Amino acid sequence: MWRLKQKRVIIPAVVVLVMIVAIVGLSVLGRNSTVPAEERVDVRPSATPSAGPVPTKKGSDPQTSNVTSLVPLPQTDDPAEMAANVTRMLGSTDAERFEQDDYARVLAEVSPSDAPGIPQAQWADATTMLALSWEPWEERQKLDVADEFEPTRTKVASDDGYVQERFFGGEEPSSEEQKKLAKWLEGQETTVVTVQGNLQRQATAKDGSRRQWDEGPVEWVVVLSCEKGAGSCTVLSVEMTGKVKSNDNG
Repeated sequence: MWRLKQKRVIIPAVVVLVMIVAIVGLSVLGRNSTVPAEERVDVRPSATPSAGPVPTKKGSDPQTSNVTSLVPLPQTDDPAEMAANVTRMLGSTDAERFEQDDYARVLAEVSPSDAPGIPQAQWADATTMLALSWEPWEERQKLDVADEFEPTRTKVASDDGYVQERFFGGEEPSSEEQKKLAKWLEGQETTVVTVQGNLQRQATAKDGSRRQWDEGPVEWVVVLSCEKGAGSCTVLSVEMTGKVKSNDNG
């Protein structure tokens, strides 16, 4: 239960495409775990208080609740730096203070705004769902899971067919929607960044006590479109690929 679940199936690109297209009108459900601010040191992106008498998840007095919100991602057109920022956010979910769609709203600021037939917010929803699919959100809720991921190593590579594999399963696009998306993707200067770093977890045990432990190094793959001098990158895909083996020097 406490062990990080390594992703067992690499989701084919066509599944991602279907998820993005089918996500229209979908409301992403689930909340993150409760962790007092003083117990989370230097978790990024940080949370900042927001004004207003809004009740917390636990139903405390709305007049005294300290409501928090996620800060925007730091903007940069450097692929390695952007990938680190994105995985730091999506790897540090706090299910008590935030909802899954809170992270999607932050990611929407750096998601594609001109993809054919896919609004920016819906692309961000699909990306967030894929990035967090290695552990069902409902399971995070049950244990009030709070993660903290800190990138330690990034590796930048060219696309080399990765995008076609990710979005279309290596097959040629068949439908008109797929062909339009494929043509749009071909026009992007895509970069694939592998991010490794350490994952720490907190969760509530059956006896109600809070446990904190080190899961060790894990790996993410981030697909970006970065234009030099633009000041930011567009995030196309984010996926946790699992734990890094102890004898893995990459």
